[in-house]
Amino acid sequence: MSQRLRFHASQFITLGLIWLTLLIYFPPYFRGFVGDDYVQLDYILRFVQRPLTAIQLFNPFTLTWYYRPLQNLWFLANRLTFGYEPFGYYWLGLLLHALVIAMVYRVARQLGIRPYFALAAAALFAVHKHYVDVVAWISAIAIVMAGLFTLVTFSAYLRYLQTRQNRWLVFTFIAFLFTLLSHEEAILLPPLLLLWRLLDQPQKARKKKGQNAALTAISSFMQRLTRQEWATFALMLLLIALFVGVQFSRPNLTISLTDTPASAWWQNLSPAQIALFTAESSAKFIPIPEIQSFLVRYNYAVSFLTIILLAYWLWRGERIARLGIAWALLHLAFIYWALWTQKPELYAGRHIYNAWIGLTLGIAATLSTETGKMKRVERREKKRSPLLPPPSSLLPPASSL
Repeated sequence: MSQRLRFHASQFITLGLIWLTLLIYFPPYFRGFVGDDYVQLDYILRFVQRPLTAIQLFNPFTLTWYYRPLQNLWFLANRLTFGYEPFGYYWLGLLLHALVIAMVYRVARQLGIRPYFALAAAALFAVHKHYVDVVAWISAIAIVMAGLFTLVTFSAYLRYLQTRQNRWLVFTFIAFLFTLLSHEEAILLPPLLLLWRLLDQPQKARKKKGQNAALTAISSFMQRLTRQEWATFALMLLLIALFVGVQFSRPNLTISLTDTPASAWWQNLSPAQIALFTAESSAKFIPIPEIQSFLVRYNYAVSFLTIILLAYWLWRGERIARLGIAWALLHLAFIYWALWTQKPELYAGRHIYNAWIGLTLGIAATLSTETGKMKRVERREKKRSPLLPPPSSLLPPASSL
């Protein structure tokens, strides 16, 4: 099968995967709202009669919930369109998840992962046992939005690096802004983009080894950043600084960062805390519900093995795999500090949604690289084989036996 046919086949399979995902995750309780859905509907109730006044939602002090104005606007748009009929809310949420699946495939291809392995990344991401409380829960839509806009931001930046057209850099910034207005995890985007810029060096530079290799890579990275990129990242970091400042000053009925004493932040660095979080997170990634109690019971051993595995993967993995690992670890670190240390009982499967994007990209990249190496070895062996005498020629003639 030619490369073009393989590419189109993987696209069609991705579409089939999306439809299958929609069927799997469409909830049987589609006629009812669940839990915080009623709270979210109550927050936007005062804007239903005068929708234009919803501009107030961009004011961080308008609501005493999380500052996620795009989530509030999404609820308002659904309320104006579907009223109190949840069916439409669920379908739109599932369609957003379908877009995220498509973007996982697109970003994987842009990173250079081969079609069928990009499809594997999309498949790994599409269906997960913990997605019920994110894909099939209306109130978790902000997490899906963040995943979508994160991938759109990354895709736009990769397009900029390919074309060097400034319009893609502008689009990168706009997509980042949408991510920031969707969910707090958006603050991780600039570090991830800069990390990829650092890893994405010319092939000759990537082959360098030794102590000076890292310094050379950083120096090359600084030189390759254009003035437009410097300006864009500076603006992103400025917005993040303002965003973080607002988070520590605004009211939040669920998690209040300002009420956490300084001593408590240092206690969160204890090995016992980190080991327990690592074990709980590992259990969420593994699709075996019965294993959670076992992993938590032996959390120190699980943490040690996890660190060894990730260190080996970082050492042996290529740049895309390293990006995927960093993507997952940054999101998990954010969840640890922003949520688990405050209210560990709220830590649920939905919180690994964006971390799982990075892991699926890393897994797909590793599989693609390793199979590519195996094929190259096979080709070399085939080229060598005509030069080797057949095994039968090494035997003595029958007459001499």
